[in-house]
Amino acid sequence: WSVQDDAIQYDDRTSYAEEPLENLKAIDWNNVDIITIGYCTNDWGGNKQLDNSNNIYDTTTLGGAFRYSLDKILTAYPHIRIVTLGAIYRTKLDSSNEFVEDSDTWLNDIGLLLSKYNDKLKEICEKYHIEYLDNMNIGFNKFTRLEFYPVSNGTHPNVKGLDVYA
Repeated sequence: WSVQDDAIQYDDRTSYAEEPLENLKAIDWNNVDIITIGYCTNDWGGNKQLDNSNNIYDTTTLGGAFRYSLDKILTAYPHIRIVTLGAIYRTKLDSSNEFVEDSDTWLNDIGLLLSKYNDKLKEICEKYHIEYLDNMNIGFNKFTRLEFYPVSNGTHPNVKGLDVYA
């Protein structure tokens, strides 16, 4: 847990990180059968590069961080089945909560669609022979968004959306 213990000291970390980290440390991983890993939407929104061709384990990139995680988990606990969750559809709203664009056309600050991040995860999953769940195609879109998302949030689904996602 040294990487996580070091990261918890950063000022720009998630404000609620301490409790989940302590919960993770308390798990007896020898008794875990399956875990899910969800990368993507925050990496896309944070403008992370997809990969570093000079270092495939560069943890500042989506691909490097994902490979690093998989290697660490599977080396320590080869019995654990890993299922990777692709990012879900999201929308950009204006200050009046009106639809502006969505993940089909919305480029992040480095010019990439969210789908490119999903593609990278899927590519790595195929190389590791682990499951990838395509959550971009579960029925969320510009026509159904108000069914599955709060009016004021185009990223985090409502209860109905979470049920579909689950």
